[in-house]
Amino acid sequence: RHAQIALKKAKFTKSFELYTPGTVDTARRRFSMETDLRRAIERKELTMAYQPIVKLANGEIAGFEALMRWDHPKRGSIPPSEFIPIAEMSDLIEPLGMFALERSTSDLMDWERQTGELPVFLSVNLSSAQLISSEIYNDVRAMLAKTQCDPKRIKLELTESVVMENPEQARLMLEKLKETGISLALDDFGTGYSSLAYLTRFPFDTIKLDKALVCDQSEKRSILLKSVVAMARGLEMQVVAEGIETDQDAAELAKMGCDFGQSFLFGPPLGSDSVLRLLKELQAELGTATEVIISSAGREILPVTTLDGQPVAGPGADRGAERGGVRAPWHRAVQRDRRQIGKARDHRRKAFDRAGQMRAHRAGATEHRPFGMQHRFH
Repeated sequence: RHAQIALKKAKFTKSFELYTPGTVDTARRRFSMETDLRRAIERKELTMAYQPIVKLANGEIAGFEALMRWDHPKRGSIPPSEFIPIAEMSDLIEPLGMFALERSTSDLMDWERQTGELPVFLSVNLSSAQLISSEIYNDVRAMLAKTQCDPKRIKLELTESVVMENPEQARLMLEKLKETGISLALDDFGTGYSSLAYLTRFPFDTIKLDKALVCDQSEKRSILLKSVVAMARGLEMQVVAEGIETDQDAAELAKMGCDFGQSFLFGPPLGSDSVLRLLKELQAELGTATEVIISSAGREILPVTTLDGQPVAGPGADRGAERGGVRAPWHRAVQRDRRQIGKARDHRRKAFDRAGQMRAHRAGATEHRPFGMQHRFH
């Protein structure tokens, strides 16, 4: 029995493993979680959360990364870092992967049915077990047909370690997946192998810079980032920077030519219902010629009436011009209480009144002050 426990662990780690007295307790905990995870799939305890990905050039929402969540009836919320490795050691990772892909795609289509077509994409992680499965190609095609989702809206993310497990088989499968029209992203670039050969050998169209590279404090960080971004653009690939911590870093990356940013600076993962409420809110604001600028301090939402696409009235019109920041704390928008909502409505009514007066005097105006980044859906 002890040898079997060590063997099972070795199959997962792909290295030599020795049995130790504590291994039994660890194995029991894993078995218990694996059993609970099987039940969780049946009981639909698993959900998806979506973290925004923004365009660094203008702050517009470009897409979301779909992240799995498990709400255990007794243990509460269990992070993916705990249950995904358990799934990978068992036969659960494939059904979990397809669940993530189907649920996130269905949520995207549901958002569009209720708000209209949105120019956003969804990034979904693909495991090594899924990649080497002979069924993944047919499963993806069936999912796209079932949900009627445009494949260009879906981006599958794979880490370098996943590709390295079986490079040739991975290349063949990725080429087939690419034929469906979906996009492919190389995740965690800048850690692990970081082989440049991957960028020409495999059909990736996006690379995601790892947080360790983005937040590196060494003097050569800027040189390295500029080189990676320039290389990616030369290969006609898009670049997503993960883990951006400050507005200054976001502005610097945008100047380098980095396309997108993803981090808690721009917002935490949100449930599907929260995303839908926010999309409806932003759509309503746009429908009344009002855009929402979120303060750099993340304390309030500032409705700004626009004229010819530029802010001309409302709190934040001047502040946005002076700030030029990139922060977008979505949780502030979703979790506002009634007092904040009433305050925002008062601002909007006053902004409309001022905007009406200004339009009478500035109907032919063509130049306006620039302002900070904002969330818009066109």
